Amino acid sequence: MDNKIKVYISGGEETECIKNYLLNKLKSTDKPTISDCSKELLKKSAKYKNKI
Repeated sequence: MDNKIKVYISGGEETECIKNYLLNKLKSTDKPTISDCSKELLKKSAKYKNKI
């Protein structure tokens, strides 16, 4: 049994993503998927977490 998680790259609305997944139109990746925007959000959330 293959116990790996497969990550797909997609964008757009939820229904469009599901449709593209079912039509095998999404690309999978084994690379980190965090963007610069997400990194900034993580920094900010860590700062607020320390205040809680």
